[in-house]
Amino acid sequence: MLVYCALVYAWMPQLHPLDRDYAAMASPESLPWLARTVFAWELHRFGAWPYGYFLVNMLLLYACMVTVFFYTRLAVRGLWWLGSLSAVLLMANPLKSEAVLNLSGVQDLLPAWLALLALLFHALHLRCRGWWTFPWALGMFALAVLPFRMNQALFPVVACTELVLAEKGTRFRIPVRLMPFLIITFAAIGTHGIAWRAGLFATPASLLPLWLVFYPIGLLPETAAWLHQFPALAALSGVGIVLMILGVYRISRNAAMLALALGACAWCAWQSTVSVDLVQMSGGGGMIVPMALMSMAFAAICGQIQRHPKWHRPIVFLTTLLCAVFFVLQARSNLAWTQAGAQVRAFQAQAAAATIRHPGETFGVAPDFQYHLGAPVRLSESVRYNTPLGPAIKVMSVLAINHVRDPGLEVRVLEWSATEARIEVRGASPYALAPHPYTLTRVGTQQAFSEVVVFVESVEQDGAIYRVRPTEGALPVYRIEPVQ
Repeated sequence: MLVYCALVYAWMPQLHPLDRDYAAMASPESLPWLARTVFAWELHRFGAWPYGYFLVNMLLLYACMVTVFFYTRLAVRGLWWLGSLSAVLLMANPLKSEAVLNLSGVQDLLPAWLALLALLFHALHLRCRGWWTFPWALGMFALAVLPFRMNQALFPVVACTELVLAEKGTRFRIPVRLMPFLIITFAAIGTHGIAWRAGLFATPASLLPLWLVFYPIGLLPETAAWLHQFPALAALSGVGIVLMILGVYRISRNAAMLALALGACAWCAWQSTVSVDLVQMSGGGGMIVPMALMSMAFAAICGQIQRHPKWHRPIVFLTTLLCAVFFVLQARSNLAWTQAGAQVRAFQAQAAAATIRHPGETFGVAPDFQYHLGAPVRLSESVRYNTPLGPAIKVMSVLAINHVRDPGLEVRVLEWSATEARIEVRGASPYALAPHPYTLTRVGTQQAFSEVVVFVESVEQDGAIYRVRPTEGALPVYRIEPVQ
């Protein structure tokens, strides 16, 4: 598995802090407990050297892979290659790219690893039934859940595993065994607040990111816009995932697959306050645990199919091909992150030069590119904080759009005053340009950001004209136009 990690990630030519890295560098204390301690140590030890952070991320990712390998062996009880399959599918899935390629990825990887360890010890308790296994399972569960709000979702995963994998003669003890886990979960809720948002459409729609586990290239912006516009459609799509899992179980009668897949659904449903961009896949770093569970559920089905003499070699070949496809997709994601880093470096040089010319001034960033092929750019965030890379520069994000790598992309400022700006963008469709939730695609629509409100004045097939007004105060006199 270590060779596979090196094959996918070791060739990364350049790394640069992106997006949330700058806020984390400016205030490590804002990260969850333990993650903040580790990242503060990284910041002190590595400073502006990105490969030190990357090495720590890779070590944590490999720890997650090893944990998934042994968890698969306990839950699925198949051949050793099934554990390797689930671990490799987790490692090479671009959905979790931000957890590895962000320098501050420890905030995703460390909680995920502890959660997977807790599930591993719980599976060990279910399979071995030694007197010593339950205290270890409970202790690891507390270590994973109490410090990290996102790991509250471990309880429904443990409950699903108990209900499906527990031996028939011991199922009457399930409520008693689950009670200590529930008490710890309530203690975590009392500390951090609940991560679940009840709602007729919100809870089923929170399952949608699971589609990205096996479709890790993101949805089309047009599809995401429809799902945002019609919440009932998003909820039906989420319910469709559950129905598909139940349909596979009805055919296979594979209890391990059912427990793992329903555990992934329960995790996402509990995390309904967490948003994942279905197009750019931002927020996917928090999906490591359900990603691992779905990968193991897939491995369980593959293990059942390969028992048939005629399907042994074909299933090995097909899963190898699937891993190769995931390798290529992750390499594509790595390249996109490298290109995004180059663009951020160029913008930081522009901003530093503008500060020398106009010291102390606030600069408007138009356009403020947000994402490039799933990699975060977010130019204004890269200079807003005091970090080891340089001092903070006062900027205002005037027009947030996604980056389209096309030589024909043209941005023109038609008007610029203290109260309003009109900006024309040509060379890309409004859907490709619009940021999440992809509503700035029709005439008359508007979207409020932290500093401005953007209105769509006109729309054409290859571009749009936007009108921008500040939420308070005035637009900056000076502006920075990033180099394409």
